[in-house]
Amino acid sequence: MIQRREQLKNEKISLVDYGYEISKRAGAGESVLSTAGKADGYVKAYAELYDEIVQGYEDGTREIYVAGEDGPRKLTKDEELDALDAAYKKTVDSFVTMEQTNQRARTIIGEEAEKIAKISRRETKAADFLKEQKARGTDKVPENLNEKMLSAVASFKEKYAAFNPNVGTLSQLLAGIKISQ
Repeated sequence: MIQRREQLKNEKISLVDYGYEISKRAGAGESVLSTAGKADGYVKAYAELYDEIVQGYEDGTREIYVAGEDGPRKLTKDEELDALDAAYKKTVDSFVTMEQTNQRARTIIGEEAEKIAKISRRETKAADFLKEQKARGTDKVPENLNEKMLSAVASFKEKYAAFNPNVGTLSQLLAGIKISQ
């Protein structure tokens, strides 16, 4: 705690980077998951951070300081949850834009590979690429993915309000909240 206060005084850090934490926990770099599967990972990451924040404040074990005009000040639970919500929305917007761009790129590459395969009429890298793509199947970005991801978090918050960590687990709570259903 003292080290963090010293870092704040020296303005080396200002606030937890929730966008980074969400992406890191979601496993954003994993290419094996479908787009909907990745979206579920983002919802799960949000839920874990939300739970960590709420439980930390309830237990009295969480203190986050930010640089203020009069020096470091302690964040409230609501301020921290608001920061998490804002970061999640921004992260979702970036994720959906990236996935839509990737989908368009895969379509263009597939079309060009088909043209190359027709021209060469022999086994080429383009033909191999097409076979691989057909074997893998298509991964379409679900319609209204932004809204679905934001709705999933809203549903999580509603269920979390009645959640008792002594009776159930976060995984059980999240089991009914999936983008990939």
